[in-house]
Amino acid sequence: MGFFRPDTGGMKKNDAYILLLFCLFVFHAEAQVTLFQFPQAPFKESPYSPAPKTLVLSEEFEYYTLFEQGDSVYNNLGQMSPSKGNHDYTVFLPGSSTKKATLFVSHESNDTNSVLGDGGGGTFFSLRKKDYEWKRSGKFQAVDFSTVGGTYDNCGGVYIPKTKRILSAEEFPPKSNKALYKKGKGFRDTSDINHLKRYQNMGWMVEIDPSSSKAVKKLYTLGRFSHESGWLSKDGKTLYMTDDHAPSVFFKFVADHPYDFDKGTLYAYDQHNSENHWMALPGELDSLLIIRDIALRKGATVFARMEWMTGVEDKLYITETGALPMCLSLHGLKKNNFAKHLQNKIQGDTLHYADGSLLTFDLKTDQLSLRLAGGRGTKDTTKYFSNPDALAAFKSNGRTWLIMCEDQIEDIHDGNEVWWLDAGIQNPGIDSLYRFLTAPAGAEPTGVCLSKDRKTLFLNIQHPFEENQPPFHHSCTLAIRSKSWKATYKGGQGVNVSFW
Repeated sequence: MGFFRPDTGGMKKNDAYILLLFCLFVFHAEAQVTLFQFPQAPFKESPYSPAPKTLVLSEEFEYYTLFEQGDSVYNNLGQMSPSKGNHDYTVFLPGSSTKKATLFVSHESNDTNSVLGDGGGGTFFSLRKKDYEWKRSGKFQAVDFSTVGGTYDNCGGVYIPKTKRILSAEEFPPKSNKALYKKGKGFRDTSDINHLKRYQNMGWMVEIDPSSSKAVKKLYTLGRFSHESGWLSKDGKTLYMTDDHAPSVFFKFVADHPYDFDKGTLYAYDQHNSENHWMALPGELDSLLIIRDIALRKGATVFARMEWMTGVEDKLYITETGALPMCLSLHGLKKNNFAKHLQNKIQGDTLHYADGSLLTFDLKTDQLSLRLAGGRGTKDTTKYFSNPDALAAFKSNGRTWLIMCEDQIEDIHDGNEVWWLDAGIQNPGIDSLYRFLTAPAGAEPTGVCLSKDRKTLFLNIQHPFEENQPPFHHSCTLAIRSKSWKATYKGGQGVNVSFW
């Protein structure tokens, strides 16, 4: 754009120069006002939809199914079985070209399966990009966990691009072999392994090699608790971990050497210690088996079901689901050990924290704070944010977006929803959220992740009601994309359409 030349008439040269500067200042100021006072919404929000029988998605997007519970899955011996359900964590693994990839889906299951293995599970399958659409190519391949004595309730995890390994989180470990066995409907081999009772071999981070579809080892050094999620520092040494339990502890493991988690020190977070927020924990196996209890006895800060986390620059965003009323004395807890944002949720001897919240952890200062508390909106009372669980983040046009999935623990409102939040908002409220979709009745939306080019979002639908419309009568994995690709896709040449 060229500069305009004002009619200076008989004005002096200095006066004309001053006028020009004034015009440029006004132009710049108006541009700034326009930028900050009229932000663009990321998409047209999906409508309020109580208890739908199908997926209710923003009208600007569409979905298709990639993987359903019951699809034929093969083990490493070539044997076939209907796939497991309870699809949870998803990892997009870029391939040798921009049109090739692999998707990993974990199974938060603990039932019997003679072909795929008792307990939890994981499935790999190849993707090929054709006509702007990721399509499955080849067979579904089950992860072989027999190499580590089986697995249990594979929930979230962390992918490490440097080593190309997945750390799969085992959640809700059983407290006895009887609970593991489930009267023959659970994990049937209850023999000892690695000098442990079989049930004690569940509840760890499990390292998986995608190239062989096999579990490599269980990382005992990281402790046994209800593993939910992980986030690894850029130097490959500090692994932060969340504990999906009430009460829960925020952990970190500092490795002696980058990307090697066999040796190092495990820590628990103490929000109330102003000098050092991390307390070292014992590393002997008998202590690691009950590491949460030890951490709480040492005074670690108490949380209520910490869930997924994602890192953006120098911050970690962490979802905290909340909990049903929890008796402090039953767990041997004191009010002053609870996180600061939970102090006012304690009445007498009971924590009342049904909605949960979004937390922020500063990686530079080790300060943890409340970012957004669950509750109902004020301008739009149909918006009710509660029990956040799965979480993802990405940057676009200078803005960081958080994508949060709900997993209700009580019948608080009408359905689990997926929300978007601009992380740059200084003091966000419920009305700052954008409703992206409402999950089918009974379902938990989870496993949210994006393709490398951010044009496709992958999402799992877990444990929906059987009465829902197919494919939402059982667990499934979806690909979601903008509808705008149809208008811009011409002659086989896809236009660069961003996810939103």
